[in-house]
Amino acid sequence: MSFPLLRKMLRARRWLVPQSLATRASLATSIVFLAGVAVMASVSLQTFDKQLSTVLSSEQDLLVGRIGGDTSRPRIRTFPAELVLRSTHLRARRTRR
Repeated sequence: MSFPLLRKMLRARRWLVPQSLATRASLATSIVFLAGVAVMASVSLQTFDKQLSTVLSSEQDLLVGRIGGDTSRPRIRTFPAELVLRSTHLRARRTRR
C-alpha cells in the first residue's frame, strides 16, 4: 500500500469517527437501537411464518374435508369421465386442423 493512499484512509477515518463524546454516545445509541429493531423484525417474521403455516394447513384441511363431503354428489363422481371425454374431443379437433 502506498503512503498517499494510507494518508487518505487515515483522513477518512478521522472524518467518519466523531470527535466529541456526545456524538460518539449518540452514534452508539443509534447502533444499539438499530440492532434491537433488526432483532424484533426477525422475531416478528418467524412468528408470522409459523402462524401463516398453521392457518394455511388448517384451511387446507377444511377444504379437503369439504371436497370429501361433496363426493357424495353424483356430478362430482362423473367429473373424471367428463374430463376424458372432453380431452378426447379436443385432441380430435387438433388433429383435424
